[in-house]
Amino acid sequence: MNETGLDLVEQISAMNRGEYLEDLLEATPTDFCIGVAAYPEKHVEAPNLAWDIDVLLQKQRAGADYAVTQIFFDNEPYLRFLKACRDAGVTIPIVPGLKILTRAQQLGVVPKVFGVDVPPALAEQVQAADPEDVVEIGVRWALDQALAAYREPASWSALRRNGMALDFSWERSAAAYVELYRKAISKA
Repeated sequence: MNETGLDLVEQISAMNRGEYLEDLLEATPTDFCIGVAAYPEKHVEAPNLAWDIDVLLQKQRAGADYAVTQIFFDNEPYLRFLKACRDAGVTIPIVPGLKILTRAQQLGVVPKVFGVDVPPALAEQVQAADPEDVVEIGVRWALDQALAAYREPASWSALRRNGMALDFSWERSAAAYVELYRKAISKA
């Protein structure tokens, strides 16, 4: 029975070695790539960030191939987290997870559900905007955040090792992400 993400990583790693929960006559190793979660602003149930980094290191040692972070709206916590992870011995790629705010209501919901901070500048822009302008503000913020990640040497190095990946978390409609893509292409 898997009670934690670490338990699941250990089970999948065992399956990749051909070891299953039950003895099988013709056990064949699997070839799963194992992705795990990482939390630049700390998991809501973790006592502190150092604890989270240790859990990520344990997941790596158990066989994790890469991590994708919880969403964040400020690159500084991600960069500090990335450095702390590297200092602790975490070497797997850590893909940054970004999200476009699309509704003013998300200012209250996202921090409560995901345990992340919304930077004051973003919150102020969204609060002052007409509802139909929130998507544009969210797209602009996420694009600036993504471009800044590529300009930051520590993040750039990590992104290059990650195959230049960013992970965008989205809901309901892909329209905001299509707009972000169009704007990113025009800046390339």
